Amino acid sequence: MRIRDRLSIWFMLVMLVPLLVVSGVAAWQARRELKQSTGGHLAALAAEKADAIAMTIHNRIHEASVLAATHEVRQAVREANAAYEDRDDQEITDGIAQLDAEWIETKRSGGSPTAKRILGNRTSNFLKTYQMRNSDRYGEIFLTDVRGAAIGQTMILSDYNQADESWWQAGLRVKEGSAFIDDRGYDETADALAMGIVVPVFDGDRPAGVLKINYKVREALDIVAGLNPNERTTALLVRSLGTIVAHSGEAHGDTLTTDEKAVLSLDSGGFAWYAHEDERYVMGYSPVAADISARIPNPGERKGISGEKWMPSRWWLMIQVPHAVALAAVGRFTLATLTGALVALLCAIGMALIAA
Repeated sequence: MRIRDRLSIWFMLVMLVPLLVVSGVAAWQARRELKQSTGGHLAALAAEKADAIAMTIHNRIHEASVLAATHEVRQAVREANAAYEDRDDQEITDGIAQLDAEWIETKRSGGSPTAKRILGNRTSNFLKTYQMRNSDRYGEIFLTDVRGAAIGQTMILSDYNQADESWWQAGLRVKEGSAFIDDRGYDETADALAMGIVVPVFDGDRPAGVLKINYKVREALDIVAGLNPNERTTALLVRSLGTIVAHSGEAHGDTLTTDEKAVLSLDSGGFAWYAHEDERYVMGYSPVAADISARIPNPGERKGISGEKWMPSRWWLMIQVPHAVALAAVGRFTLATLTGALVALLCAIGMALIAA
């Protein structure tokens, strides 16, 4: 081999090897930093939107507490409780049970005389007027006395006596300004996903009744639906019990993946890279800061009447993007790096030939 050819080859190698090493390290570092940056961005976005959902829930609690503190509501509770004075406890219990049985039996035929009377009384008209101000927000509103008997409603309830329900018992015990949150899932009455906010009505410093507002969770669903900047992004609102409240973006089944379930046992938000069905994803996740109780199946329950059970839960917001979409910028960077390396290599060949 001629000296000129040898010099040319060695010159190209001296230029090419460092160039390839630098280009490879740069692409690897860019990929690593972009993965960290993308995951961190999704985690921050999930936390921001989870906070927005939590704020919506806390606003609804505040609204229910304000309504429970109005003169009309407190006065209705006082008058209803006053009717129990000087009456035997067993007599009161038997009377409520009798009215409850009549109420349930006649519900399908339009309601008992007691149900119709309560639906048309002053308290119910006050609650109906309040609900009509924003009918898209509310499923129903109703009020009970200290015994759990209905004294005001915006539509006829499933039963008269609410005191045998766990949500009612929990709502009577919470502190003023707090609430028991009943994650109802799909509510047939409201024809929407619903969340019940249960707050006590106070007479002085003691709880004297319970107010419940069943909200349609459209505001929370709108936040989830808005997390779909392209067709490859999926947002999930998930109960810590492992069921899905809502999702947007690509179709998602009724069950969670193993990696999605793993998030539900964590204490705080973050991000993770995982593979599912031959495709890799990056997922940002964050818990919703609200104590929510979810309904769980209970043998022997009478839906909307008695025997229903709740379990402490919380919501998680998850935002997922496919690996290929998340790291598309790395591909562009790698292509630009290789293009630059090729141009540099051609220059190196020309310089080698000239030097040789």
